[in-house]
Amino acid sequence: MKKTTMFLASILCFAGLFIILSCSTIENGNEKVIVGERSWYDWNLESGWDLKSYYAEQPDTNKAKLLHDLVIKNDISFLVFASSFCDDCREELPRIMRILHKTQIPIERIRLVGLDRDMRDSTGESRQYNFKRLPLVVIKKQNKDFNTITFSQKKKDWLNEMIEILK
Repeated sequence: MKKTTMFLASILCFAGLFIILSCSTIENGNEKVIVGERSWYDWNLESGWDLKSYYAEQPDTNKAKLLHDLVIKNDISFLVFASSFCDDCREELPRIMRILHKTQIPIERIRLVGLDRDMRDSTGESRQYNFKRLPLVVIKKQNKDFNTITFSQKKKDWLNEMIEILK
């Protein structure tokens, strides 16, 4: 009985530690490094980013509806990797999230994962992707990787690129 109790207590401690470590925000000077999966709301609270680019992004209504319909019809979900210390992410991630929100993509179809300076997340999921630049949007069809979109030097037309991939 005592061994069972100790075993269960050990499992609970390990599970609690895993949860704490998988949802960490690391202070690096004045800069916060968000590691692990977050909601967009939590990302904003933890990052303290200015959201001008989020509110400035105004997706075309017809294109937004088209993307929404393609996502629902093809059982699409999005896995977005970003880093809170990355300038490109600071500019582009709010635009990506605004597009996904304005197209009324169901929240359960969007996962946002923060990476540390070694391009790793807390669960190791990021190891299967070759990060050249961030943010990286992984488009999944029926929960399997279908395509990826990454930021390039020029301003990205995320909405049109998503539509073209899903057509």
